[in-house]
Amino acid sequence: MDNQSNVKNQDSQQIKQNSVNRIPTPTPQKSKSSYQMILIILLVILALGGGFFLFNNTQKQNEPQSDLSLTPQSSSTAPVIPSSSATPAISSPISPIKVYGSFIDNNIRDTQSGPASCQPEFFDPKINKFYKVKQDGSPSELYEVQGSDGVYKMMINGWNKEGENKIILPSPFDVTIYNFGCASSFSYVIDLTKNGNRQALYTHVLHYSFSEDGKKLFLVNSINNQGTWTLHKRIINIETKEINEIPNIGCVSEFDGFWQGDRLLTYNIDTSKSDYQTDICIWNESAKLISRIGATTAWGAANRNFLAEKIGLLPTEPDIFYAYTSKDENTCSLFLADIVIYTTKSVDILDKRNYPESYYCISPDVEFDFSKLYFDRGILKYRIEKDEQPSGQKIWGDWQTIQITPPITPNK
Repeated sequence: MDNQSNVKNQDSQQIKQNSVNRIPTPTPQKSKSSYQMILIILLVILALGGGFFLFNNTQKQNEPQSDLSLTPQSSSTAPVIPSSSATPAISSPISPIKVYGSFIDNNIRDTQSGPASCQPEFFDPKINKFYKVKQDGSPSELYEVQGSDGVYKMMINGWNKEGENKIILPSPFDVTIYNFGCASSFSYVIDLTKNGNRQALYTHVLHYSFSEDGKKLFLVNSINNQGTWTLHKRIINIETKEINEIPNIGCVSEFDGFWQGDRLLTYNIDTSKSDYQTDICIWNESAKLISRIGATTAWGAANRNFLAEKIGLLPTEPDIFYAYTSKDENTCSLFLADIVIYTTKSVDILDKRNYPESYYCISPDVEFDFSKLYFDRGILKYRIEKDEQPSGQKIWGDWQTIQITPPITPNK
């Protein structure tokens, strides 16, 4: 730096010397008037420069801001726990959520199938006999279908314990679920009755989900029609018996789907796009597609692939989709997406670096309370898993809250 300073000083002195040698020596009167003129010009330049700087700085302060992400400030050694006093900060322009709208592609999948594993080709609890048998392991006893030589075993309204997952439907309806299992694979037979009389028997069921009011059934099962097995994905109104087929497109898995209010969410691993691992569709009760969404959410694998991170719709606003997933390699965030106007926001929840055994945004588990949350306002409540007992029961931390306020509209 000293060498650079010396070179600049030498160059400046040389320029001054050359300039003095070229300019004739002025008379005292001309020199005085020249100095006055130079001083006036310098003052004008300084005044103009100061005014421009003040104007430019004011314009920057009044520029509108983008969507907000409530990101609390914290140290890198303490868990990120936002509070109600968290201040808004500019969100990242990269979002793991992309809304496609009501887009149904032409990639219809083959509906050819076969009988579901683990259950007989034909099973009717009114015809087939079955009895309880004890076994090693868990569960300690199961029902065995008579004449199957121990091949077909099942449990009623549950798996680990009979009746533990009994589904209660609005009167006068009742349902019994026969759960067949083998080698960590499951299938079902559903016996639906009205006033004690059978209304429908669904066999070779791969997946099912009853709506929250118990009046609609999402059903995925294989049907044998004169020796040809076909896979059907349907929404069935158990009161009117109306049936609506769902197109067999990529977002409709054979094993996944759940209701939220009067809307059905189906999802599947998306192998066609490297940016989005999950293809999600939202349907109304008549099997009309409301919106399709792509999300970078993590999947796990056991006896089959399963979505390991949380997705759903806000109970307060069914047009707001949410996903709890990674914002970057260190941050787990709750993302909100408006499926009507295609805008997204995010709220940072925790820093993965504070949880050395964390796996994506699966562990530690986070429980949310969305009862007072809206897209642009409200209160988000959540709590983080602290530990897990040997029985599997989770030990939770205290509830945390974040106050979400609408973004400030700049004055124009």
